[in-house]
Amino acid sequence: MTEVQCSYMKIWEHYKKAFFVASVLVVIILIGNKKEVELSPISSVSIFDEYDFSAKAIFIIDEMNDEILFEKDSDRSLEIASITKLMTALIAIEEMPKKSITIDPESFFSEGDTGLLINERWEIEDLVTFMLTNSSNDAAEAIAKSYPRGRLKFIERMNDRARELGLMTMIYNNPTGLNETDEFGGKGSASDVASLLSYLYKKNPKIFLGTTKSDFMISSFDSMHKAENTNLVANSLLGIQAGKTGYTDQAGGSLVVRFNLGLDTPVTAVVLGAEGRDSRFVDIQNLIKATALKALE
Repeated sequence: MTEVQCSYMKIWEHYKKAFFVASVLVVIILIGNKKEVELSPISSVSIFDEYDFSAKAIFIIDEMNDEILFEKDSDRSLEIASITKLMTALIAIEEMPKKSITIDPESFFSEGDTGLLINERWEIEDLVTFMLTNSSNDAAEAIAKSYPRGRLKFIERMNDRARELGLMTMIYNNPTGLNETDEFGGKGSASDVASLLSYLYKKNPKIFLGTTKSDFMISSFDSMHKAENTNLVANSLLGIQAGKTGYTDQAGGSLVVRFNLGLDTPVTAVVLGAEGRDSRFVDIQNLIKATALKALE
């Protein structure tokens, strides 16, 4: 290839990325939050500062360039509710990869029936996908109780693995993230949550397939299930590759997503402790919108 051709290729790649980012922005504006943002072309204020985020902690990073795009109290340790299940998933696929699991009656929770059946048999990877998509507490408990050394050792391993990965803020008391009596299910910082999602996605992206759609059909050995995605805006997030929700009354609303900004530019965004159930989705949509605008600067 000649020097002139190389130059044209670089220009073409630049315009392709700009076009993709512009497309992302248009889709978000059309489908997502319609709030107008008035920006001064000579303002030194960050584009992210133009939005009113409800979350207590925020972290968004361009993984390709290892650039933190925006953060708010991202090292603060907060309750993460069902985002705890990311570590449940990691232990399952790393240490129980060939195991099949039978759902026993003791795995069932009164909160959040997701349609699992007593004595139903699952491949571990499929059950993890089901759990991440609809945040199944029953699936998380079944995985932990099927660990060769038992449930308590599974939880101990969750905490040990966090330390091994350098996720020093992460603390786990159960595999679901639910509050048990006065004890939180899981805690951690927004920055550590982003690191964990990135690590898990790179290790096994297939388990996140259901989290990119509004619902997902998946089979056990015995039955077909429709997993409803707990991320209510998954379909409106163009380029989404992975996600996990979390909510309890104590923790508030939390959400982590990984999306492709264009030309293989993965970005991970985290919001923790948002008010109520729905404001986390608005926060994430606004973070992605601001990221697209920043990429066009």
